Amino acid sequence: NHQIDLNGGVAIAMGDYVFTSAEDGSKTRVEYSFGYKRNRDGKPRIFLHHSSVPYKEQESPSTGTSKKWFSSLFQGGAVQDNVVAKA
Repeated sequence: NHQIDLNGGVAIAMGDYVFTSAEDGSKTRVEYSFGYKRNRDGKPRIFLHHSSVPYKEQESPSTGTSKKWFSSLFQGGAVQDNVVAKA
């Protein structure tokens, strides 16, 4: 775990793990979050889980450049080379 957050009767653990392909030995890093609560018997139980492959910057479909065009959509501003027009 990279971090565990204790908040009242809930604990959230975050980190990453690496899967290795049995076919070619390639490795894939995956980020995770687990949420834990104590059950009536007092034992911690998982009540939340999420895993995902980390975000990778990709080429813009309009210009072929590798700017962070996707995240700019949520910022409401312009990106150089007019990848996203000012909102």
